[in-house]
Amino acid sequence: MSSSETSREKESLELVYRMLHEQGRVWLATRRLPPDQIEDAIQYAFFSVSDLLRRKPELQDDKDRLRAIAWASLRNATFARLRKSRSTYDLSLAEDIVDPSSPLPQDIAVQHELMEAIHEAIARLPETDRTIIEARLRGASSREVAETLGVSAQHVHMRMYRAMKRLRAALQEEGIIPP
Repeated sequence: MSSSETSREKESLELVYRMLHEQGRVWLATRRLPPDQIEDAIQYAFFSVSDLLRRKPELQDDKDRLRAIAWASLRNATFARLRKSRSTYDLSLAEDIVDPSSPLPQDIAVQHELMEAIHEAIARLPETDRTIIEARLRGASSREVAETLGVSAQHVHMRMYRAMKRLRAALQEEGIIPP
């Protein structure tokens, strides 16, 4: 490896390190992780990006892509730690929401992260809202959901609207989707 390549790799790693320790630490603090897990998540993300840079040196020149990869690694590490520390929601329903056929690894990681965030937000909704959204994600019609719950189809439409509104607000509050 030439000195210019080493210098570019060092510059790229410094950028990732600063981003993870400055912005990443602030974001992690909002996720209620214990301090030792915050440090673990940052280290995991840093080493993931470092390993990727060794395998794909062409990424060193694309700072935006490098930031996106670092951010996705950090968020994935965080969600994995959160999943281990509390009960989680079945994530299989989100596969219809996110297109898993993205050609770039960081796009897949971001989509997976989005899928996890959506399901975590769904898990926090009231039970009736959760039931309606799950049924609709499985492809059930409003009429079928209404029959299952013993309410009118109009009531299901109203609850679906409100549930989606709550879900959207939760995802916006977490910064997952723009306001």
